[in-house]
Amino acid sequence: MTAIPPLSKPDIDAVLDSAAGVTPPPGAQWRLDEVPHDPLLRHIQALSRHQFIFVFDWTNEFSRGGDPRFTCRRTLAQADLTLLRKLMTAHLRMDRFSDNHLAGLIISGYWQACLDRLQALRRAM
Repeated sequence: MTAIPPLSKPDIDAVLDSAAGVTPPPGAQWRLDEVPHDPLLRHIQALSRHQFIFVFDWTNEFSRGGDPRFTCRRTLAQADLTLLRKLMTAHLRMDRFSDNHLAGLIISGYWQACLDRLQALRRAM
């Protein structure tokens, strides 16, 4: 098993700051072609640079996306930092195999829910 790299408060703050412009403003609806590429790329780079995403067997952990935890908002709302990192890492990996997976999560509000959970966990630190 690979050790999960620890995160500092500044790492989490940087990840949260990098998310600006990645999700639609409250009340707005985006189509797939409206998800902004440059802010999303900067956000993904920040997730990597600050060791938020990490190597683990996500295909086994989440049954290649078939595990109900993979998209369950209730699970997300109760996730600890480790599970949240695993979920977000797995979704980023899934995007490599499923076109527009991440864009779909952004449009559905799931990615914002991930960021909201991260913000709540950060406040509790």
